[in-house]
Amino acid sequence: MINQRPNHIQLDNEEIKTLKLFLPLFYFLLIGYDLFYYYIFKYYEDKKMGLPEDGMGYWFHLILILILPVSIYLTKKEKFIP
Repeated sequence: MINQRPNHIQLDNEEIKTLKLFLPLFYFLLIGYDLFYYYIFKYYEDKKMGLPEDGMGYWFHLILILILPVSIYLTKKEKFIP
């Protein structure tokens, strides 16, 4: 009981651990799903491979990749918006 930290510090540490787990899993699943669905699956279905022409296409992935360093930086600096 003497070595217990205040509740808000413990919650902050848990949120940081959760964020460090969430970011790699999110990017891995998103990029893995898109690669499978738009390239591998379409290859076996004999359809046109690639991202759809009418959507955001490559811009969506580019924006997400550009956001990644910002989120990593904020995680390391432990600055969260309340």
